Amino acid sequence: RPDYNMLFTHMEIFPNTMDFDNKHIKEFTSLSQSNSDPKNVFYGVLPNSGNINIIDRDGEIRDYAVEGYLNKQTFSIVISINDKEIQHHIASDSPYYDNSSTLEVELTNSLTSWDNFKYDGLTIATGHSMTAYEILSDMLISCLGVIQDDVDDMCDTIINTVAADMSVKDYLGKISVDAVGADINIEEASLRDSVNKICLLGQLQVLENDEGDIKFINGRPKATESEMQNIKVIPLKMQKSSFEYEILLTNAYTDVNFI
Repeated sequence: RPDYNMLFTHMEIFPNTMDFDNKHIKEFTSLSQSNSDPKNVFYGVLPNSGNINIIDRDGEIRDYAVEGYLNKQTFSIVISINDKEIQHHIASDSPYYDNSSTLEVELTNSLTSWDNFKYDGLTIATGHSMTAYEILSDMLISCLGVIQDDVDDMCDTIINTVAADMSVKDYLGKISVDAVGADINIEEASLRDSVNKICLLGQLQVLENDEGDIKFINGRPKATESEMQNIKVIPLKMQKSSFEYEILLTNAYTDVNFI
């Protein structure tokens, strides 16, 4: 095509990086770490969701759509503001609309892939016990190929408990699963379903934050001691009499780069 570098005309693969600024982005919404029913507490894995529509100003994207590259690959997407990366996504579906020269990208993140990892399960023999943290570590290490230090990093968030504020790791380490009178079998399932069981046990959520780090956090609507000590009181005259709320609000940005 005459309106952009001829190198792209002859490439057989999708380029490693394509940059788009706010002139190309028609619409962008991202419900990071949210679920379909935000008014109810949910315990478990929370993949990101959202979409971005890109206007194909020079026809470059159309060529890749015609060649089928957009349907053959998933794309890593980074949203940047003022050259700082603030969100990481994966394009799960990317239809191209020729009549409007628009690429529509459905956004998710790496947590969605947990549906595709199979956990083989384990057995706790009669008379033995395992902590919830040991079980979670077995799930993540066997399915993701991570090491124990990686699991520790995922579980380093300080949360509120009845006893005291502590890390998710320490909290799950205090939950003992005892095989009394019979073996306990943790059945094989997808990694996501398996981790959801631990989250339900500990009332936790799993999210991928804006830095691309996977974190286990408190799913219960409780504040830590530090949050209670530093609470900000809003005067009544500044408050609304009624409102609709979400657990985590929609992230909407302008003047962003699509990478």
